[in-house]
Amino acid sequence: MVPSIFQDQDKYQFGKTKIFFRAGQVAYLEKLRSDRLRACGIMIQKHIRGWLAKNRYQKIRRTVLLVQTRARGMLARRCVCVCVACVCACACVQKRDRRGAPESVIKKAKFGSVPLMSTRFGKCC
Repeated sequence: MVPSIFQDQDKYQFGKTKIFFRAGQVAYLEKLRSDRLRACGIMIQKHIRGWLAKNRYQKIRRTVLLVQTRARGMLARRCVCVCVACVCACACVQKRDRRGAPESVIKKAKFGSVPLMSTRFGKCC
């Protein structure tokens, strides 16, 4: 490992149980060690921040989808109420039109009153 770090063999010397370095070489190794440690710390921070951001985004997305779902349901229920009122109004007008009228007039008016009511009250849904 030492020869891969130091290309010049004059910078270090192997003893029987120790490695001897020239002046400044231990500081160079400490600098390499601190750089590597800093890079590892940055990578850990990067992954933790990414994980936190992903969780935050997923929580916001779930909340937005829930709000949108509830709003769509509320609008659909409101539309159903409007449609029911429209159908009731159409039925009332048709009932009044048919009172005392002969069968042939009712058949002709059947196709005329629904479009008339839909233009008057607006198309349902």
